[in-house]
Amino acid sequence: HQLDIVAQGDAAGEQLLGEVKLCRAMLMYFIYHLYGPMPMITDPALVDSDAAQKNLVRPTLEEMAQWIYDDIDAAIGLLPETVSEPGRYTADYARFCLMKHCLNEGSYMDGWYDKGLALYDELNTGKYSLLTTGENPFMKVFSYFNKWNDEIIMAVSNGTEGGTSYEQGNFFPYLMSFIPADVSPVDNQGNPTALWKTGWAQYYNVAPAFYDKYATDDIRRAAVLDNYWVKVDGGLPTKQVTAANIGVSWDGFLIMKWPYETDTSYQGHDFPLARWSDVLLMRAELEVRKSGTAPSSDAIECVNAVRRRAGIPELGADETGSATAFLNAILDERGREFLYEGMRKIDLIRFNAYAQKTYPVKGFV
Repeated sequence: HQLDIVAQGDAAGEQLLGEVKLCRAMLMYFIYHLYGPMPMITDPALVDSDAAQKNLVRPTLEEMAQWIYDDIDAAIGLLPETVSEPGRYTADYARFCLMKHCLNEGSYMDGWYDKGLALYDELNTGKYSLLTTGENPFMKVFSYFNKWNDEIIMAVSNGTEGGTSYEQGNFFPYLMSFIPADVSPVDNQGNPTALWKTGWAQYYNVAPAFYDKYATDDIRRAAVLDNYWVKVDGGLPTKQVTAANIGVSWDGFLIMKWPYETDTSYQGHDFPLARWSDVLLMRAELEVRKSGTAPSSDAIECVNAVRRRAGIPELGADETGSATAFLNAILDERGREFLYEGMRKIDLIRFNAYAQKTYPVKGFV
């Protein structure tokens, strides 16, 4: 409430208020997607109220969804369109978040699919586009040397100067949990490999069955490494870990979406929170979820643009002939496009597929 008063007529105050509102919205968003509607006090004047705290009851699905919507919508009007410090919240990132929220909850919230499509129009101003240049433009999106390219709407900013104390800022920690400790920087012929630094351990991996869903000519396959050489002290490696060693030497393939690129103690890749490819796929999905019918040529083109960048054929008639077929194609495409970007669980829930796909592996570690 006090921040509301300070912000009136003051650009810096409005920006801070917008950041707070979007932070609160995203906190509620992730709590909601983990636990469902949860009791919360959304009126700042009641935070210290004993009566309010003793009257915490689980809200309805619609109530909590609306709380999230209202905070993001308010943030759009308060946040700046551009910022001098990359990584700070912008109005476009708030638009992206609201578009995603409208897509997730539009099946029971009246008019939200329309709102999501309107947000696409607000974002589609020519400011963002798919990165299509370079030998592998998909991998180039995530490169340390290509930060804040035109495909990135928002990312967590990291740097090679980052470290384990807050004074050093952020660093990119995933590789330490993606890469085994026994990788060799060279192969058995002494040629350099992509793994010229070791990790702590391979805590996360990619299932071979999922990797096989990438077409052979899909350039996004480069985000996964299906073999590595085991280091030997004082000599060349003789053992190569491959798919044949699944369950023995490793549990799955290596994630190389953010490969080692700098000879520094810590890597400085940014972690994307919002990309233009996501906006395109959301726009296609919003249209068909709203209409319940086969997609328009515009919706199909949104998906095909992502596929063309990946170097694979456009969707066939069997994938665009009905709403169900098209939505299934989008879910598959999202899996390949956003591997390890933190979207899969919410995507599967939206497609009513989370329980069905996770139950068969219940109890596996």
